[in-house]
Amino acid sequence: MARVRSIAAALVVVWFLGCQPTRAEPARPAGRAPDAGGGASVDTSPAGPTAEDVIATLAVRKMWPLPLDAVERRLALLGPWKQVPFADGMLDLKGAASSVVRTAEVSFGVPEGGKPWFMGANFELQVPFAACRKLIEARLGKPAWTRNESNPPARMASWNLGRRITIGIHDGGSADRTAISISEPQGEAD
Repeated sequence: MARVRSIAAALVVVWFLGCQPTRAEPARPAGRAPDAGGGASVDTSPAGPTAEDVIATLAVRKMWPLPLDAVERRLALLGPWKQVPFADGMLDLKGAASSVVRTAEVSFGVPEGGKPWFMGANFELQVPFAACRKLIEARLGKPAWTRNESNPPARMASWNLGRRITIGIHDGGSADRTAISISEPQGEAD
């Protein structure tokens, strides 16, 4: 069990690294694209929740860890969820993308013949780090842990949600996106 949780922690790190910006395009507000004439931008975003709605749904003390059968009900605001077998003994639930939520994923360990257990949840929001932090602070208070690095640029913050679960945010060096991870802190697994 501890080995699977260590693998889960490693997957969270890999996911954060995958959120690093990979293209050198000028920043553009979420859901906006220039029109064909080069003039004002045109809204191309699918309908969806606001950043405030998403944070109000995720940053809830003692809601996590979610049982597998509660994900769709508790995270309904984020749209439909699809079960995707990830690897032996693991199952991911993937949420739909919207103008605010770029990616949404909740992972479970599924031992053979056993009850699925929460491994972690990862979300990438099209919301600047400072705005995301401010929204979470309004709900949970000051973070328990922060880190600001200038080389490479990376800002992180973490809050305790109870039941040994934390919610952490990371900018991945991006000015307009924030990665959110909800999990047990590394090293605290049974």
